[in-house]
Formats: sequence, structure tokens, C-alpha cells
Amino acid sequence: MQNIVCPGCVLFSGATTGGEMQRFTATSNDDGMRLSRFVQRVCRGLPDAAMYKAFRNRRIKVNGRRAAPDARLAAGDVVELYLNDEYFPDGPSRAYLPTAAGPLPPYGTVYQDGGIAVLYKPAGVLSHRDAKAAPTLLDAFADSLVRTGQYTPGEENAFAPALCNRL
Repeated sequence: MQNIVCPGCVLFSGATTGGEMQRFTATSNDDGMRLSRFVQRVCRGLPDAAMYKAFRNRRIKVNGRRAAPDARLAAGDVVELYLNDEYFPDGPSRAYLPTAAGPLPPYGTVYQDGGIAVLYKPAGVLSHRDAKAAPTLLDAFADSLVRTGQYTPGEENAFAPALCNRL
């Protein structure tokens, strides 16, 4: 088998009939996640009906055993997917890659820990991207996470910086 690095996990590929078997190792960011949610995140364009059919036909396994869609993952679990190659992306599936042109806007960090950040957004700074692709608060925050080594877009499966609400 050949080792290939994939977003947020180690991916092994081995030839089988009817497509490749893909093996993912759940990371600490995947801990406690429903198996069906994990499969949706690592597979692009997989219809829900096809995913649940794969569960029924035992084509999705955790640690070598059949698993239910509502099973919870733990860090280190090995998820095996016997699905067509067309559902596996070549690059990161959920990575947030800042694409704004121009200088990043200023912002202030009010509170930050391992799971949440509360940011101060000055008036006039966009929170979300618009059609002009002007730099946003999310671009600035993601860039600071990349620079400090807290976020590596190509290595994540479940985490991507996102806005949840404005206070």
C-alpha cells in the first residue's frame, strides 16, 4: 500500500475491484463526530442515498467492523470506505483558503481558546465575502491562524474558520 497525505488524516489506497478502498484515520478534530458527517466531509458529491446504501451494504467500516451512521468517532479510529474514486477529492475538502486581494483588515481579539474566538470587527470591514472579493474579517483571522501555526488548511478535515453569529 502507498501512503498519501490527505486533509486532516492519513490516507492509504489499495486496489480493489470496482474502485479503491480509502482508509482515513480520525484526528482529534474529528473526535465525537457522527460517522455519517465524517463521510460527508471526506467525500465530495456523494449523495445521501448512496452513503446510506453503502452503510447498509457494509462498505463503510470503522476499525475493520461494520458501523452505523450515528456511530461516534474517537481520535485514532480507522475509517475504511469502499466507494468509487469519483467521490474522493484530490485536495482539501473544507479548508478555508484566503483569496482576497489587497491588505487584510484590522481586527481585535476579545477572547480566544481552542474552540472559539470572539473578534472585534471595526465598522466598514466585511464579515463575509462579496462579489468584489474584498478582504474580510474571516480572511484576516484565517491568515493569523496560519501564521501562528494554529491552522494548516491542507491538513484539516473537520475544521475551517467560519463565522457563527454577530453579537
